[in-house]
Amino acid sequence: MDYQDQIKIIHEARDEKVQQQEREKFVKESAPNPSNTELISAHENKMADMRPRHREEEHGYGDCNVG
Repeated sequence: MDYQDQIKIIHEARDEKVQQQEREKFVKESAPNPSNTELISAHENKMADMRPRHREEEHGYGDCNVG
């Protein structure tokens, strides 16, 4: 893996974190609805669990602990 690949992975991790923060902000600003909040939280947890596997499949390596 070269320097450009490492930079790309760092940017992807940063973008994922920013998107998650924006989603969390949106959820907090929305009218509280416990069932929606639970669904969103469950979905975010599932997505977080899938990210390392996606990186491994996409880039050919395991969890790089970037984000």
